[in-house]
Amino acid sequence: MVGRAVKTTLLLLTFAQAGFAFEGDYVWDARFQAALTKAAVGEAKDQYELGEMYLNGRGTPRDPSEALVWLLKAAKQGHIKAAYSAGHLYLLGQGTERSLPDALNWLQRAAEAGYAPAQYELGQFYATGDTDSRKNSLALIWLGKAKKSGYGPAAAAFADLIRRMVKAQKIPDESSP
Repeated sequence: MVGRAVKTTLLLLTFAQAGFAFEGDYVWDARFQAALTKAAVGEAKDQYELGEMYLNGRGTPRDPSEALVWLLKAAKQGHIKAAYSAGHLYLLGQGTERSLPDALNWLQRAAEAGYAPAQYELGQFYATGDTDSRKNSLALIWLGKAKKSGYGPAAAAFADLIRRMVKAQKIPDESSP
């Protein structure tokens, strides 16, 4: 008898979860349609929201190319998070060809506007040597700003970069000839 009750409960939970998933899809579909209408008017906030929906597949199939279109529209109007997201897409080559100049352009804009995740991303970019040569001083500046803003991963990255720089310097022992 207990086994049957458990099976019935599991069956009911399965249907309930399916109902919640459908309801969630319906809500996202409605949000997407509303965002599409509002973004067409040209407000950066709405364009960013629509870009993120395309990027994450919320209310629409995931489409990084279309996400980039809307994120760039918002970024060109000064939306900081949109600039960061666009820079990240260019850096990874998602929705577009990988473009380091475009990635740096948009990440730099967001970082200069004080967006800590962009400061961190830019610092990591310079620290890892994705540029022509390592630019540790720039990496320290951007990681330091992100760290000062309280962005969690920045403190560890900052400390790691300092350790690597000190290790690379290898101060010679004075006792050696």
